[in-house]
Amino acid sequence: MIVFDGSSAWTYWARRALFLANQVWGGVGFALVPHRDGVVDPALLHACRAYDPDYVVAFGRTLSEIDHFEPGKLPIRGADGTTLTGADRAEALASAARESGSAPSEADLQARDLVSSACSPYQFDSAEPLLDDVFLLECPSPSFPAAMDVPGAHQGHVLQCPPSWGGLLGVAIASKIGMVEPPDIAAPTPPENPEASSELIRWLLGQPVGPLPRELLWFPNGVSTGVLTEQSQHAFDRTMAGLTWVASTAHRGRIDTAVLGDTAEDFALARLRDLTYGRTVWLPSIVGTEDVTLAYPIVAKLYGSLGRSRGWKHEALAITSVSRPHEELTDFRERLVASTAGTFRAESVVPDRVHVIPAVEADWPGSGFTQVAVQEQFDDVLPVPTFTDETGTTEMVAPLPAPSLNDAALAAHSGLSWQVDVTWADSHSIRGRRVVGSELFGARTHEWLTMARASRSGISHRAERFDFVPAGTQTVNQLARPTLRNLSLAGYLNAKAAEHDMTTRVSDAGQRTAQLTRMLGGRREFASLFGGPLLSALHDLLPTSSSVEEAYPDGRGVVLRAGEGVLSFDGFVDRTDRLSDKEVRGELDRALRARVLRRGLVLRCAVCQSKQFLIIDKLAQTWRCERCDSGNELDHSAWHHSTCEPAWFYGLHPVAQHLLRDHGDVVALLSAHLSAPSQGRPVRYQDLMELEFVKDTEPQVEVDLIAYREDALIVAECKHSDDLGGGVRVKRRAEIDKKCRAAAWVQADQLVFATTASAWKPSAVGAISAAVRGFEGWSACNRPVVRLITGLGTNSFHEEVIRSGP
Repeated sequence: MIVFDGSSAWTYWARRALFLANQVWGGVGFALVPHRDGVVDPALLHACRAYDPDYVVAFGRTLSEIDHFEPGKLPIRGADGTTLTGADRAEALASAARESGSAPSEADLQARDLVSSACSPYQFDSAEPLLDDVFLLECPSPSFPAAMDVPGAHQGHVLQCPPSWGGLLGVAIASKIGMVEPPDIAAPTPPENPEASSELIRWLLGQPVGPLPRELLWFPNGVSTGVLTEQSQHAFDRTMAGLTWVASTAHRGRIDTAVLGDTAEDFALARLRDLTYGRTVWLPSIVGTEDVTLAYPIVAKLYGSLGRSRGWKHEALAITSVSRPHEELTDFRERLVASTAGTFRAESVVPDRVHVIPAVEADWPGSGFTQVAVQEQFDDVLPVPTFTDETGTTEMVAPLPAPSLNDAALAAHSGLSWQVDVTWADSHSIRGRRVVGSELFGARTHEWLTMARASRSGISHRAERFDFVPAGTQTVNQLARPTLRNLSLAGYLNAKAAEHDMTTRVSDAGQRTAQLTRMLGGRREFASLFGGPLLSALHDLLPTSSSVEEAYPDGRGVVLRAGEGVLSFDGFVDRTDRLSDKEVRGELDRALRARVLRRGLVLRCAVCQSKQFLIIDKLAQTWRCERCDSGNELDHSAWHHSTCEPAWFYGLHPVAQHLLRDHGDVVALLSAHLSAPSQGRPVRYQDLMELEFVKDTEPQVEVDLIAYREDALIVAECKHSDDLGGGVRVKRRAEIDKKCRAAAWVQADQLVFATTASAWKPSAVGAISAAVRGFEGWSACNRPVVRLITGLGTNSFHEEVIRSGP
């Protein structure tokens, strides 16, 4: 990923960056990110995170380029200290430029660090990113070899953006086919012939055209041979020998995102999204987006392929822009829909499938990626022995095979540097978030063997070894064979806590949750019981009154003592209106098998007259009183019931009673809500409850729930009341700040405040909004979305989303 200046001269900087990218292997996949005085647009930071770069490099500028675009900025002085002018200045500047080469500015470096903080590039154990700026300072370099030096690289003529073509059209062409020669610094917008420009625009939009301008052809050594056609190889093709584009979903030639606008940010957003997912087109004004009736190539590119697709009813077209206001995008949408009249079948024109979306709110899903990979080895399946520790982290017992290349031409080039993506089967790892590389290595791998990072695929590592390799070592033994760790949610949180010199542990309340989770067999089972349809009945097992008539007026329960009661089967059925008798029976049986619920009889001691619940495991014809230890006969005098046989009752395990008294079920309700299927489809979900971040044995922050749902990391605070901090303003602010700190530490995407109350107090909502917006610990890209949930577990459930930043 290349960070460049997005100011007024951005079209030149972008073309030069594309030229440099095309000089190195795999350059077709390089993304470009503009900045303005070191600031990168938030929409692009989200795009960078989804694109997931291995490296983030700053653009180097020469003295000549700086002097051209910022005349007078560089004072050139002679040996006597006087300021040079005219020819003397030009000669001295040229000499200085030859000696100094190119270098990024302070703003470039600031923007590079900003982009790097939003992604998870390679880094050292200090958590500092590895920034291989030698790529742009001395291109090509050993890490990024020249494309033409690679055996098998295309040697013939190719299509390229001519160096003398600049402006928006030049950038669009360079982004499509690449550049072999460096761009002219003062290149104008091409070409002067309007008909030729129209043909180029049609070609850019994928429409059949006549002969392309001869200027697009580049010939090796200037020898003009070959025929110019639409199928001629592109300049980027020189970097693709042995490589191929891999996509996890079929494209079918459709476009699902159109980015409008003439700024560097609009261009970069479209390129980033196209490199990440495909199916994206950039529409600057030069293609005719301002026309009242849009030209056929635009309509066909955006609407035609979607309208003809069999899957159209499930697809949509998003129109977005970084620079254009919402009103202009809406106007373009209306003109687009109107321009389809008479062009496509009426049934294929579906206006409600065309949406206008702000760039900062664009969706960046965690699937459907495209990428460049080695053609013969992008889907190898490797069985490796592993073990899983108590946190759920999976570690390799044996190292991976050496990542040797099958392609003889690629293997012959010792200067190539490969990245290895490892995806674990049925993985629940937290993807695409920065983790210190050593946390990803198993115990059998030294941290200096190579570098690793948490990528969108799982784990990426460099193919070559970085430790001592004796001279004459065979090529296969010069490659890294690490053992890797697939971090669970708990493993990831431990790693993030360690970055801040902290550890994590289960809180006292969490100990009860953990015990019940073990008894029930898992977190989903815990959330299903304490956040499911039996919850209202479970709450009735903790009566607030000691009077049976008040606690159980239906006669289907018995109060044993204040705060403890039991229910009959019919009592559960009456309190669970969403389930049939058979379903209630099944839920009860599962809880009984886990010993969270216990079946027994309500008996009265003949000696001390105490009423007690005797579980089935302790029943015998002669039973002992739990209070006075007297022996009793199991007969009608003991159960004192009007029927001939005793009735079974069901009571809660003491740990479960304690959990409900402390409102631990609110966390289970939120867990059940977050893990619920979406549109009938199960979601990928895991969570941890009641977790503390600890520093020097002192608790820093306690979090009720940390969940990972469909690649979104969630930090949640759960309440049974409608306020935070007991309604005390200082305590409320401190409580919210603690949750913000935890969210920042773990790079959370969402910060949730949930309650079983019907609404949050307005003062609580205002405090949450103010505290989150005013929190200074957020990074540029990792400001979480705030979700306010009320009526949790009731029919009055409501959710509101507020933004934590602009």
